[in-house]
Amino acid sequence: MLHRVRARDGIKGASRETRAIAFKDVATIREKAIHPGDSVVAIGYPFHGLLTSDFTVTTGVVSSLSGILNDTRFLQISAAV
Repeated sequence: MLHRVRARDGIKGASRETRAIAFKDVATIREKAIHPGDSVVAIGYPFHGLLTSDFTVTTGVVSSLSGILNDTRFLQISAAV
């Protein structure tokens, strides 16, 4: 599957489109299957600028391999997001 990669130039909302490349060429997320109980890390910017300008990190575990209505496109984690 090919994905479009966008490069940002530092100006809010301004980006330029680059070539289409395979996701596996951009990042490797995980090489083996995910199981309940596996560790997870959530990194983000909650209320960026209001609470903090730095990112926050929370940890947890994979609680379930399916989401609402047993939808296996999603999983459930215990990390506060």
